[in-house]
Amino acid sequence: MNHNLYIDVGPLNELFSNDGGLYRGSKILLYGIAGGGKTTTCFNIALNEIDKGNHVFYIDADYNGLHPLKLQELYSEKYNLDFPSDKFKSPKQHKETILKLWAAKGLHIHQVDSMVRIDLASSEIKKLKKTPSVIIIDSVTQYFRVDVLKQSFSPAQLMMKILDKYAKLSEESDITLVMTAQRVSEVKSHLMNKDPNSTEFREFVGGELLHHVVDNIVEFRIKDHEKGTRIATTKVKHRNGVVKETVTFGINDEGVLV
Repeated sequence: MNHNLYIDVGPLNELFSNDGGLYRGSKILLYGIAGGGKTTTCFNIALNEIDKGNHVFYIDADYNGLHPLKLQELYSEKYNLDFPSDKFKSPKQHKETILKLWAAKGLHIHQVDSMVRIDLASSEIKKLKKTPSVIIIDSVTQYFRVDVLKQSFSPAQLMMKILDKYAKLSEESDITLVMTAQRVSEVKSHLMNKDPNSTEFREFVGGELLHHVVDNIVEFRIKDHEKGTRIATTKVKHRNGVVKETVTFGINDEGVLV
């Protein structure tokens, strides 16, 4: 694997390989508590790839993930996106227009509301004119987590099907797969009525299932919320090794890596 994918904040690149950046075709998991910087890092990877002329397939399963209006506010000028000046008939139409304009730039964002839709979204990849260089699934276990909280049924079989499907796509076409998940504290501490910050809950939701498919696992934590600093720590090393075990990085008030 070569032609690494890079993140704008240098120290983060050093967590993924011995020569910096994410190896093409690797499978990465970023996990941690809400606000730790996972989505921001994913979107940074996506923007760097479309800047190179590559395409990105981005599945947004996070309730607080990519907000189309926020994306318009932050990036419309930089990417010369021609947002229509006429009034939209509805917020839904406005959102759909924004997503279409991003797709024209190579960033294909699919917002989903169930595990089944994460599964079905894979069929859209084959319809793209150009194979994406990276697939991002932000909050891949979001609805797995919801179903656990509901205690309605065991979704493990569908989750495993989803992970295997996207891992196979990554391997067959040398596509980098980046996924995010929240810590198990978001689920288990709720069910057990315990402190979510306990080290007992430092594993991520869907632990064994995700361990099965990924090469590299990195935990994101908040170091100082007021200063916007975060800590990222490698938990499982890529087979080619990493330079650093832990790095510190920042996120500014606009939600941009610094």
